[in-house]
This record gives sequence, C-alpha cells and structure tokens, in this order.
Amino acid sequence: MPRPKLSLGRLRGTGRLPSKLLSLSLLICAVAALIWLFTEPRWFVYAENVEVSELTYLDAAELVRAADVEGWSILWLRPHAIRERLMEHAYVADADVSLRLPNRVLIAVEEAHPVALWVTKKGTFWLREDGTALPSRSEIDPTLPRIIDGLQDARALHRPDVEAINRQVLDSGLALMQQLPELENNVRYDRGVGFNFHLPTDAVWIYWGDGYNTQTKLSNLSAMRTLVTNGEEPAQIIDVRYLNRPYLR
Repeated sequence: MPRPKLSLGRLRGTGRLPSKLLSLSLLICAVAALIWLFTEPRWFVYAENVEVSELTYLDAAELVRAADVEGWSILWLRPHAIRERLMEHAYVADADVSLRLPNRVLIAVEEAHPVALWVTKKGTFWLREDGTALPSRSEIDPTLPRIIDGLQDARALHRPDVEAINRQVLDSGLALMQQLPELENNVRYDRGVGFNFHLPTDAVWIYWGDGYNTQTKLSNLSAMRTLVTNGEEPAQIIDVRYLNRPYLR
C-alpha cells in the first residue's frame, strides 16, 4: 500500500498563526511602550526642572517662559529649537541648551551688553552692535561711549518695527570717539550738521558731519585749530563737513 505524500505547503502553513500572534503582540508592546514614554509624568518638564545659569541682570523665570518648555515631555523637546526661541529675546546674545533625562533642561545664557549709549529725550538706551536700542536693564556704565541725540535724528528708518539707531551713525560715532579721546566718550548728533562736539581745550564748536573721510577731516580740523589758537582767525565754529573747503565762522 503506497504511503501518503506529505504536503510541503501544509507544513509551512502550520506556523502562520503563531507567527502572526507574535507580531501582533510585539506591536502592542511597542505601542504600549511609546504611550508610556510620552505620557509618564516623570518625563514632563516644569519650571522647577529648568536650570538657567550665567545670569547677571536677567530673570531666570523670564527666560523659562521664553524657552517655552513647561508642560512638554522631554522626549518632544529639541535643544536647537529651544535656543532659537531664546535668541528671539532682545537681551540674549547667545544660549547653550542641553537636556538631561528624565526631565531636566539646562540653559547657559550669554546676556547682551551695550557697546554704547544713546541719550535721547525719551531716555537713555543701550545700543547693541547692530544698532538695536534697548531700555537699560542694569546700572548704566558711565565709561560707555555716548551718542547724544535728543530728537533721535539718527533713528534707523529702515527698521520701523524696533527702536534702533542707524548702524552707520553708531559705527562712525564709535570710531570718532576712539580717534578723539578729548571727547571723553561723548559726541552729539543731529540731522542738520551730523556729528558735532566741543573739545574741552578749545572755545569753539566743531561741525563734523558724517562718519566718512575721518583722516581728511582730522587734518583739516588740526589746521583750523592752529589758526584759532594762534589768534589768526577768531571763530566760534569750525566746520569740517566739506572736505575741500573747511571754514571758520
């Protein structure tokens, strides 16, 4: 009597159901693990879990709000995204962000500091390198260069959405005060004559104009001051705005 032949297909099929059940079980476990990871309370960040360091005048709570991390699972947070939010804060020059499990956020902040002061009728503003003007957040440093501009004639007109000084005026003013230490870090600006100042050693007022051609203006100023000092040309004003024809009056 011939032996019955075994079907290879039947043998293969006998393992399909257990295999499917195993795959389904693994999937359920993976989903459960993900749900646990993203809902477990200990992964969530709150204000007390955020550490902000290297502050001198800014308030840590203010920066925690700017970071916008409260109530989020740490698994959803990305350091670069937190840094971008912090950099939108006007008084933050730079920030370094790191995460620590289960729910700690570490933020090291470099605070913005002024390169000069803008003295106006509205108040004295800090000036950042890009010309942005900010209300002072700490005691004003008396050694900082001052651009005195009561009517804010040097305002950056191309930045109507923020308080800012014209960048060219800022850079020129800083360069001028560096070139003329007699100014004692103070220079005036107005729309009519540009930079103008009084040197402590002279009885004349100087109209400087814009910040260009500094060396030529310095040469013209030196020659004019010599004439006035020697009594050859009495004057109340030395005007060096026009390079080829500086004059006294």
